Amino acid sequence: MSKDQSGRLIYLSLLLLKLNPAKRLIQALTQLKK
Repeated sequence: MSKDQSGRLIYLSLLLLKLNPAKRLIQALTQLKK
């Protein structure tokens, strides 16, 4: 996988997080538990 492709994947995942605040909340909660 090239750097361009991995960067695009990261960008898409960030977009998904913006569109899915519930998932972001869950991730934040799991990080707080650690």
